[in-house]
Amino acid sequence: MISAIVRDALIERLVSERGAGYRKTRFRERAGSSIDASMEGHAPGAAPVFIKSAPVASLDRFLAEARGLELLAQCEAIRVPELVFVEVCADAAVLLLEFVELHPVGRHETRMGEALAELHGIQVPHFGLDHDNYIGATPQRNICRDALQCKQWWHFFCDLRLQCQLELAQYKGMTPLTIEKLRQIIQSVPGKLAHHQPPASLLHGDLWSGNLAVDCTGKPTLFDPAVYFGDAETDIAMSKMFGALGRRVYQVYDALTEKSEGYELRQRLYDLYHWLNHFNLFGGRYLGRAEVAINELVHELE
Repeated sequence: MISAIVRDALIERLVSERGAGYRKTRFRERAGSSIDASMEGHAPGAAPVFIKSAPVASLDRFLAEARGLELLAQCEAIRVPELVFVEVCADAAVLLLEFVELHPVGRHETRMGEALAELHGIQVPHFGLDHDNYIGATPQRNICRDALQCKQWWHFFCDLRLQCQLELAQYKGMTPLTIEKLRQIIQSVPGKLAHHQPPASLLHGDLWSGNLAVDCTGKPTLFDPAVYFGDAETDIAMSKMFGALGRRVYQVYDALTEKSEGYELRQRLYDLYHWLNHFNLFGGRYLGRAEVAINELVHELE
């Protein structure tokens, strides 16, 4: 829970932003986040708010999240929480959003499939983004250094996704043998999978089932993004990692989008990025899963 000094500063900021009604705000802690403290704020007769707080050093991460939500809001089929403010309050970084009452996708699977297809239909000429951001609490590089990374998907993915995770995993103590196998994957993928050159689609970037829902009207709602422009298949792969969405979501999505051969191998590559990130964030409990993925991919790419 936030300290009293942060609570008081937060209330003063809410009052200045939204009015005197927020003077009587009461905060209720929410479970679920493994990285930040999260709360609901409720005041009599006022719209509720959602608050994330973390040490001041996390301000850049919250600013990046706010920019990601703004980018996702380009898709009219998707709702994202409206930003109220993001700044330092007393001795904590705070991201304050509108509170959205969330519900399971349930009977709105068709609408979710349509919304994800519409999101991925927002495309640009180059991969990446004009700013870096975060995947969870891990820095995520999006700014291309050269034309190959901007225009060739596998150079972007291997250089700015897998290579960055490799360097962090080496620092975190992954075994030299596993690191060497990961290097083999990174070196072989651009040539082995050169035939797959997807458009640069707007991605949520961290689209597991815990980062999406529907609001009280059934409108698909996304949050906690790690936005960039890349292969739409990365979002779909991530959505299946920790409990897939309903079958109808994928049926509708597939009917509205093109799907090329070889998806199963690419899905495992895209999952590898997240297995590595989970190892780097949370440690050894994900090491075995990352090693299995690496060993399978080395074999398949031979």
